[in-house]
Amino acid sequence: MNRTDGIEKVDQPIYLLPRDHKLHGGELYEFTGYKEWQYFTAFVKDVNTREDLSLFYTFFRLMWNPGTKRCIHWSPLTMGNSTKRIFSGTSALYDAPIEAEILSSSPGTLSFRYGCKGKTVGEVYYSSEEEKWRFLLKKVKDATGPAADLDMTMRVKRPGYCPATQTGVEAQGSPKGFGDNTYNPETVFGLSYYYYAPTCDIEGRVSIGDQKHNVKGEAWFEHQWGNYGTADFMGHAYIWLWFGLDDGTKFSCRYWTLPVTFEPVTRFNRSVYHTPEGQVQYFQGSDAVKISVLRHWASPASGLRYPISLLLETPAGIFALEPDFDEQEAYIPHADTYLWEGACRVRRGSLDGPVVGKAYLELPPGAKESLQAKVLNKPYAMKR
Repeated sequence: MNRTDGIEKVDQPIYLLPRDHKLHGGELYEFTGYKEWQYFTAFVKDVNTREDLSLFYTFFRLMWNPGTKRCIHWSPLTMGNSTKRIFSGTSALYDAPIEAEILSSSPGTLSFRYGCKGKTVGEVYYSSEEEKWRFLLKKVKDATGPAADLDMTMRVKRPGYCPATQTGVEAQGSPKGFGDNTYNPETVFGLSYYYYAPTCDIEGRVSIGDQKHNVKGEAWFEHQWGNYGTADFMGHAYIWLWFGLDDGTKFSCRYWTLPVTFEPVTRFNRSVYHTPEGQVQYFQGSDAVKISVLRHWASPASGLRYPISLLLETPAGIFALEPDFDEQEAYIPHADTYLWEGACRVRRGSLDGPVVGKAYLELPPGAKESLQAKVLNKPYAMKR
């Protein structure tokens, strides 16, 4: 008799890379609240004109439909021209089903592609041997926005990939709960796997409407997935940002807020601090970051007021953020929502301090109901 049969010997890490760079599916994620995205934000320059640009691109996969046996797939793309103070945005809703294939695989290495190839084309390629990603988007002008053409190659540099929290999982979705709506690690309900790569080289071409550029610069990459598209507001109202300083410091945080008002929900805040020497430090709750609003901007398009100038008290020091220009609001037609998504200058100490870096700031105003809640029209839970 084998007296070690009762010991589990199968590895069960929170992440297994490069495997988890792939999109996720299967029975666990056949749930209306499933959400997954891979995206980058980037500071780049036009290689010819030297104009300063910021980019935001996402490939979304979400909301498993038990009737069609398919998810929704779509991509927002925005570009801010800080030199000319021009902001452009569009969105692509893919009509074709997802395709995903392994291009090569051996122990410890992996390359794959996935995407949707119909009237609108969106594809992502990855190779672990080169730590290289390629993002493609091609769409014509339609009701969702201007035509777009994106072909960007991104190479992940040291320190590679890092978990967004010190546990590797972010609580997101239903902290107040609706009856049985509590976090469930077994089903990833109200939770997400979440990692990022803080330092990436990126280059390629991008066009939105008549704004066309060949660019090169630095990107921040993130990948998040789970069954966290819950009926509560917590997945939608927050202040998210990352900044890079001239001395090599990197910092990122998610600062949870109430919808529309941006009033803080401090206990769920989290941040990560990369020191110039390469150390990584994680912080949670009230220790993560303290944010004070210095100035709001009222959008003439949406009527929303965004806190676009901020004072940050962080483990890395005190910094003030001010936008390169105010008008960096995007409309996302598939979610019927607006968000402020753009580039900021980082000043040390206050708005009177010296400029010491760049920040990328995301401000979704939130909603009383999530997209999933609107579809279901009721709170819901997921049990096993």
